[in-house]
Formats: sequence, structure tokens, C-alpha cells
Amino acid sequence: MTELLKLIALGILMALMQGVAIEIASLLSFSAYPDLVLVFALAMGLRQPGLGGLVLAFAAGFLIDAGASPSQPGLYALLRGTACALTHVFDRALYLRAGLPWALYVGAYVVVDGILLGLVTHYLVDDAAVSWDAIIRRTPGIAVLTAICAAPLLGMFRRLDSGGGYETAWGLLGSRTR
Repeated sequence: MTELLKLIALGILMALMQGVAIEIASLLSFSAYPDLVLVFALAMGLRQPGLGGLVLAFAAGFLIDAGASPSQPGLYALLRGTACALTHVFDRALYLRAGLPWALYVGAYVVVDGILLGLVTHYLVDDAAVSWDAIIRRTPGIAVLTAICAAPLLGMFRRLDSGGGYETAWGLLGSRTR
């Protein structure tokens, strides 16, 4: 249970740190910032089967919806839950538990997330649509900064959730049962 509380606290911390990163980027007139909540949601997809990681990813996305997002309520919760679920699926085909593959996957997923954001806002929520120009302009910088942050954060997730359902050594020594 303490691992779950640690992960909840970490999700809240990631949402707060992302809010600070967005504010700093806007003050410095940068259009890029690391998407720390996305990294958290993607890492929750590496957990063993069950709904715990998915619920935490949705909750972290909802924090962004409630605090920093001018878009429709639930949009980022949906996108972060989708990120968690897709990571869980792709982890079976790709080895995402090492630093470099993880960083490359996270950077590529930022691009996918930008496309999904554009599609959802243009075709489902037309009044709050994010312009494709803004997505194309911001996505490369966000992808690079997020990928840089991804590998160190993966190590932190491993340490915090060592007893919370991840595979032993994140796949290096075989799987572990609860």
C-alpha cells in the first residue's frame, strides 16, 4: 500500500512540476517544455496487468485537465489513459525497460500524443481545437525535452514501485507474481 501512496504522490508531483515547467517556458517565451505527466502515464503502462496503473494515468491526466488545460474537461485524462494502455501493449513487443529504448519510445509517443490531441480537438470538440500549426511548432521541442527527462524518471519509478507489481528488475530477472 505504501508503494501506491508513493505513486499517487509522484503523480501529483509530476503534475505540479509540469505546471511549473509550463510557466517557466511561457515566461522565457519558449514553446517547449517537458511533458512529465505523459512520462508518468507511460511508465504506469509498464506495470503488471491490472487497473492500478491505468487509474493513476487517468488521474494524472485529470490533474492537468483541472489545473492547466483550457480544453475540454477529461481530454488529457483520456489521452494519458490511452498512453498508459498503449505502452502496456507495446511493452510486450518492444523492450522498453532500458534507458535508451524508453527515451526513444517516449519521444516518439509525444509526437503520437500531439497527433491524437489535434484529431480529438478538431473532430470531436471543434470549439476548443488546437491549431495544427501550434502542434507542429511545439511538438519537436516537447518531444526532445520529454525524452531527455524520461530515462532518469524511469529509474525513479523503478525504485518507488519496486514492490508494487513491476516485474523484478523490470524484466531483467524474470517475472514476479503477487
